[in-house]
Amino acid sequence: MTPLRCSLAIILLSAACAGSPGPTGPTGPTGPTAPPASQVPASVVSRWVGTSPNGMIVEQEARDFCPAEFDLELNLTTTGNVVTGTSTTRLRRVEAQGPCDDVLGGVHTYGLVNGQVDADRISFEFGTGGTYRLTGTIVAAQMTGTFTFTDFPQSGRFSASRQ
Repeated sequence: MTPLRCSLAIILLSAACAGSPGPTGPTGPTGPTAPPASQVPASVVSRWVGTSPNGMIVEQEARDFCPAEFDLELNLTTTGNVVTGTSTTRLRRVEAQGPCDDVLGGVHTYGLVNGQVDADRISFEFGTGGTYRLTGTIVAAQMTGTFTFTDFPQSGRFSASRQ
């Protein structure tokens, strides 16, 4: 490296280091420490159950598919505005021309994705790749709203109570 390039490199490195912000919080022997507990959002765990006549009720569909009503269980963890957890559905009623008895009573558990809560509004997805999309409101111990089921072009309403 020529003396001119070496001088330029030293100037650039010095300027970069001078402009670098230091740690934003307290530091421990190995670097920055975790924020105080008062700054970490608390997590809230809740369980919601919708069994007959509640749960997920199919109201609109373009074709005659088997699913008509599902029992619904939601085990939610809310941290700030983010909702995570699991959902379990049990197909409790079918309505279709043709063989549907083989799926009646089928139970499926999925992880939630894209879960958000804002005041009394909640939305989340579950299923293979977000197959079910639910949007609703929470009033006291009741969650109600609508859903779409993208694997079959179906939609409807859902309702569950906090346990």
